[in-house]
Amino acid sequence: ALFIARSLSGKHPFNADRAHLHHRFLDAGLSPAQTTTVMLALIAVFALIGFMAQAYGLPAAPLFYLWMALFILHTVLIKRPGGYGFLPRLIGRLKRA
Repeated sequence: ALFIARSLSGKHPFNADRAHLHHRFLDAGLSPAQTTTVMLALIAVFALIGFMAQAYGLPAAPLFYLWMALFILHTVLIKRPGGYGFLPRLIGRLKRA
């Protein structure tokens, strides 16, 4: 996604930046440990979806289309400077709760 977003923005695809999702969590106010926990939780959720889909015999096509939709959404969000701008507000609300 970053490779595509950088290329579409006219940047060299291998240039470093802070567009990675974990940087967005850190910039939103999470600690490195909290960021790791969130990333692992996301991985666990996606793995659970895959296991459940296989257990219930869901064809691969719907999962592929869901993955592509998430990939495209993520690519669009990281291409925009404020694309993940909702994260600081969301994290602030969660910390206050």
